[in-house]
Amino acid sequence: MAELIITNGDSAADSMRQAGFQEEILCWKDVLHDGPVPGAASWEDLTNTRCRYLSGAFGESPEEVRKNFDRRDRILESLETYEKVSLWFEHDLYDQLQLCQILDYLNRIQPRPVVSLMQSEAYLGMIPPVQLPALREKVRPVTTQDYVDGSRFWKAFTAPDPLAVPLFVDYTGPLVFLPAITKRLLQTFPYRDNGLTLTQRYTLKHLKDNAKRVAKLFGDYCREEEIKYLGDWSFVKYLEELAFCPSPLIEGYAVRLSRGSAKEVYQQKISLTAAGRDVVQGTLNHLTLNGIDRWIGGTHLTPDNLYCFDPRQKCLVKVDKL
Repeated sequence: MAELIITNGDSAADSMRQAGFQEEILCWKDVLHDGPVPGAASWEDLTNTRCRYLSGAFGESPEEVRKNFDRRDRILESLETYEKVSLWFEHDLYDQLQLCQILDYLNRIQPRPVVSLMQSEAYLGMIPPVQLPALREKVRPVTTQDYVDGSRFWKAFTAPDPLAVPLFVDYTGPLVFLPAITKRLLQTFPYRDNGLTLTQRYTLKHLKDNAKRVAKLFGDYCREEEIKYLGDWSFVKYLEELAFCPSPLIEGYAVRLSRGSAKEVYQQKISLTAAGRDVVQGTLNHLTLNGIDRWIGGTHLTPDNLYCFDPRQKCLVKVDKL
């Protein structure tokens, strides 16, 4: 019978193939930290929601996005045909959300195939292919506790309110990277003091003294992250939130990300507006100026349903009024 590896994307898969891996490889192509991930949806409804979001947000062909999801779902529906299934994922937020979604899915099906897990503190696509086979020594069986804990985290992430997510900061179970990614996930919510997420705070800090091209700014931002997880397309979407709002915080950004325009987007030179400087200095709040309409997992953040990260308490708080 065939064997299957599920991993995070094309870069890791290409390296595995160069290393001589013979297993079939499924890339889990979904940036789950961006856009709606409602937990009440059926698997089919969630797939439809994610396809609509990804094609709309990143300018990808709806047909190509759907093709990737359809292949994924066909494989999931035929897992009983594989002798072994191995999950290969990294330590960052992007990967750990994918891993928990998969563990939750597997926890719901019977019979289950034999499933193992390899978690890496290095980025798989950046490891020289010749070194990848050594990671097989880190593969371990997935346990009942893995399934239970992955499902618990996934339920918290996809809930309409996010207040169960912070509980995983103190998690001590076998999914060893959950505490770190939970801390980072909390900071994808707007900070209570100025309404910026951590990514936006890092970004605007690097525009404080001079204008920069988007490509350079992305590199500066990446150096701020202790555990990098954000791709350049997601970064650009966050810039667009700051550029195309009632009181823009950045200027010089005119070309939106769309199919075929990425090079032009990255070459744009942007700088802070007066409002942006006031927000960075803490005299204005981005949310008060511009409101909010953003999904994080299953939580739809709006002025009437607002949760913020409190940097003093290092937790999420419900905010009743902007």
